[in-house]
Amino acid sequence: MDRTLEIVRRFPSGSEIVSEYGIALELLSREERELIAAADARKKTIGMNEPTFTRFTPAEVEAKLRRIGFSEAIDFSHEEAEDRYFKDRRDGLTFDLASHLMRAIV
Repeated sequence: MDRTLEIVRRFPSGSEIVSEYGIALELLSREERELIAAADARKKTIGMNEPTFTRFTPAEVEAKLRRIGFSEAIDFSHEEAEDRYFKDRRDGLTFDLASHLMRAIV
C-alpha cells in the first residue's frame, strides 16, 4: 500500500485516491468484533484464502498520508460510506462493517 501511495503522491496537484482500510478492532463494539471473528472463522472453514487487513485508526491513516505528502485526507466511517455509496442499492450490497474509506488528495 505504501508504494502505491508514494506513486500517487507524484501525480499532479489535485489528484485523488480512495482506498478501503480495516478499522482498528479496539474502535469497534464487542458485538462488531464478535461478528468479524465469526466471519473470519467461516472464511477459514470454507477455505477462502483472502488476505487479512492490517487495521488502523483513522488518525494513523491520516498521519501516514500526511507524512507521504498528501495535502488532504478525508475519512469516511462505515456509516458515512454506507450512507453515501450503498444506501439505495437494489442488489443488497453493503459496506464492510469493520472498514473505513480514506480519500487522499495530492
